[in-house]
Amino acid sequence: MIRTRRKSAEDSLDISSLTPEAIPDDWYTRIFDGRYLEVDQRRNLPSKTLAEVAWLEDVGELSRPSRILDLGCGYGRHAIELAKRGHEVVGLDLSSVLLNKAESDARKARVRVDWRQQDMRDVPQEGFDLVVSMHTSLGYFPTNENNREVINAVRGALNSEGRFVFDQIDPRKPEVQQRQRLERTEFSDGTRFRKLSKFRVREMLWYGLYSYDDGPRAMTWPFRIRIQTDGLGRVTGVYAFASGQESRTPHVRGEPQCIGA
Repeated sequence: MIRTRRKSAEDSLDISSLTPEAIPDDWYTRIFDGRYLEVDQRRNLPSKTLAEVAWLEDVGELSRPSRILDLGCGYGRHAIELAKRGHEVVGLDLSSVLLNKAESDARKARVRVDWRQQDMRDVPQEGFDLVVSMHTSLGYFPTNENNREVINAVRGALNSEGRFVFDQIDPRKPEVQQRQRLERTEFSDGTRFRKLSKFRVREMLWYGLYSYDDGPRAMTWPFRIRIQTDGLGRVTGVYAFASGQESRTPHVRGEPQCIGA
């Protein structure tokens, strides 16, 4: 049994003195471990994955088996479901922990995915029909220029009719604009997961702390996500969407637009 709640009240976690500048640029090389995997699997149920993959097929106009790159694939929940539907999928991620889980789950599902452990800035230039980047992965790097590097690399990785689908934080959402946002999940074995975060509008930065505490073991990791607001119009078929919302409106071409989650 899991009890999850969000609140803005004070908690023992404190980010009042935390600044984005103090967070290591390579924070994402530390945070995606076994604890993260356990919590994320419980937060993202199979029904959510099925809905997201159906939407990806729709906006990607995948009427036939297609070649897809899942950029920052994590433990493969989207990549594996896409492979089940007959697509040829490459899953790229930096975390060996998450990729090991992805490989194991793909074997159990009896599907083949080409898993690759590498930095998402090293985008394979292989003429994909669709490139997806879920879970705000296009924002982990310290500067907008870093994110533009990824976008430009994605542009070269797509075929002439290819599409790029990604998600981001939507700074217009009331819960994002709160002074602080606290998410707490308490598991039946006593383990507590807490995520305390806040948004800095001027720099378009979302940052905070992940904390895992089961008594004997307590770990806290900082994170920082930069919302990309420029450079997107240079990619053919850019789509952004609000993750976790039932209604997902695609944004196609034209001026960059942040409508993500």
